[in-house]
Amino acid sequence: MRRKSAERKKRQQAEIDSRRRTIDERTQVHRLNGVWFRVEVAALPAVVMVDEVVDGQPHRRKTAESRFDVVLRRDTSRLINSSDQRLGLYGVREIYAAGKRQLSRQELKAFGLR
Repeated sequence: MRRKSAERKKRQQAEIDSRRRTIDERTQVHRLNGVWFRVEVAALPAVVMVDEVVDGQPHRRKTAESRFDVVLRRDTSRLINSSDQRLGLYGVREIYAAGKRQLSRQELKAFGLR
């Protein structure tokens, strides 16, 4: 049982490594449509509670500023239901892609990519 679990984790990590590498906490490289990109990631703004009055009654609701994710090509926030997509792409739900650029041949070679 443990061996199967270890093999499954090893296969999952190999699949992730074939499309994503983490350089540091703010930089990752991703293979998108067969092309490698340097992706700058940043933390999404925190969820905050807002007090408001609706029809004379006090209400409290959650809100979070959205940010444009350049890999997903849409706005995202901690409340928008794309956290599983962000987890799959970046390895963490609380970040988004703030910028990206295609890797040069020299960078591909330096990272050991094709």
